[in-house]
Amino acid sequence: MKTIPCFSILNQQKFDYTDVYFQNIKTNKEIRPEDLGKAFFTSNIPWIKKLFTLRNKLVSVVGLKGSDKKSKIMQKAEHSDFAVGERFGLFKVIDKKDKEIILGEDDKHLDFKVSLLYAEPENKIYISTGVQYHNFFGRLYFFIVKPFHRMVVKSMLNSMVTSFA
Repeated sequence: MKTIPCFSILNQQKFDYTDVYFQNIKTNKEIRPEDLGKAFFTSNIPWIKKLFTLRNKLVSVVGLKGSDKKSKIMQKAEHSDFAVGERFGLFKVIDKKDKEIILGEDDKHLDFKVSLLYAEPENKIYISTGVQYHNFFGRLYFFIVKPFHRMVVKSMLNSMVTSFA
């Protein structure tokens, strides 16, 4: 699915690239934006940790922003209320509504936004990504990372759904 849900905050913005992944969940728990953020950042997937370590080494060469260690981010997320402006590695909390949290970053080559959204009537969790390129290097960077991005998002979504079961 490439179209951002009409009820997402991100639907109001224009992007050069979008993708959306979703899964049904079975839970009787109330899911708040803070719960989505916590589930997203505390998913402990070893190959993703290694991939981000490699990414941080490579992007420092071209002047893109790096990220904190995954363990530091996970620890912070455990106790956070995900206030607007709070940072978790590469991700800054940009907006937060009743059932959605928007994370992202603006950089010199591209801007990206990630929506973590719980659709209550449907019992679905959505992860939507929007990317706006600023120049050739932004396009090139995302062209290279796009296949990994897709694998990471799918794995993170699976982990999030499992955490709410």
